[in-house]
Amino acid sequence: GTICLKNSDVAMIPFNPEYQEHLPTFELAKKLDKGITIKKGFYSGFLNEENKTESIKDCLQTPLKHSSVSSLVVGTITPDNFTQNISLLNEINHG
Repeated sequence: GTICLKNSDVAMIPFNPEYQEHLPTFELAKKLDKGITIKKGFYSGFLNEENKTESIKDCLQTPLKHSSVSSLVVGTITPDNFTQNISLLNEINHG
């Protein structure tokens, strides 16, 4: 991520509540006024089935706490998944 940020405007970083190895890159992005796009935020689709809604909310909310995060890559399998993700984002942003 560091090399990418020094040579471009945005870096795509793997990040989720349990994998935060690249967290120092977030501070560098903020310092350089660059953006971060999060990938693998939902553990590449392998979330724990227990308390799945809360897990999805954590995966959305955790990276958004950092001002350098400009976007998240969020895939969906069904229209219901898409609707649920939008509802959770609205809850996070307005709650």
